[in-house]
Amino acid sequence: MTRASAPHATLAALAPYLRLVHDFAAGPEFQLRQRCINDHALLYVRRGRGELITREGASALAPGVLILVPPDRDHAFTLGDRAGVHLLNLHLDPLPRPDSPRVRWDQDPRRPRRQSASSFTLFGARVLALPLTSPAVYEARFAALSRRWPASDPAGGLEARAAALDLLASALRELHGGTAELADEPALAKVREYLDAAVGRVGLRDLERVAAIGRTRLCAGFRRRYGLTPLAYLRTARIERSKADLVYAGLPVKAAAQRAGFASVHAFSKVFTRLVGEPPARFQRRARGR
Repeated sequence: MTRASAPHATLAALAPYLRLVHDFAAGPEFQLRQRCINDHALLYVRRGRGELITREGASALAPGVLILVPPDRDHAFTLGDRAGVHLLNLHLDPLPRPDSPRVRWDQDPRRPRRQSASSFTLFGARVLALPLTSPAVYEARFAALSRRWPASDPAGGLEARAAALDLLASALRELHGGTAELADEPALAKVREYLDAAVGRVGLRDLERVAAIGRTRLCAGFRRRYGLTPLAYLRTARIERSKADLVYAGLPVKAAAQRAGFASVHAFSKVFTRLVGEPPARFQRRARGR
């Protein structure tokens, strides 16, 4: 029992990373007075138009704009919309830090206290208003995060943290110029789903039709996102499924080759041996203890 509790305590210590995940709605007019906190804040404008005020000057705010606030930077803004203002707010910090003295503890009991200070920042030194190239992608990732936070167990805490990192990575890609890559992500995800479900022969022309983007852009983006070209991903996924067919279902090599979409046992054995390191028949005998 003592051994099991130790990793749980370690995982629970990751909780300060996520400070606040808040789907915030207000009336037709909203004003955030000047403040300075120690969080890294990502404030996404889903509905409303207005102005961001910082030391460097003023920036226009509109739907699809992400406000990136580094720690310890004064900022204020106003927003208005007849249908009501809507913000998606994320406060986080990769390192434990103390709360700002300008934010009273009793303002939000969901904000856990932090113990030690750090000068580490993610966004640079300035508060930025960043128009997103793919707002729908950001909103979908925020929704995935909000479903996982707050977490009631260590595993859920790790899932929430992973979702936050995914959201943060997409924001940083936009900030540093990876906008085309981010815009292609829905198409790349669609191609991956197609490959996972595909039976039989698949060519790049099929994938171009699914993704609705050019072949060169598709292959380059897919490799950046998943580490393999689309066809290499397909071969690897099919070989992994065939390993389960050989070991757990006990299928003959010919049947496993057909289920994996290979035209011949020879082609299947060649790819299997290259990826696994031994022929499928030998792999099956060894894995099944025969």
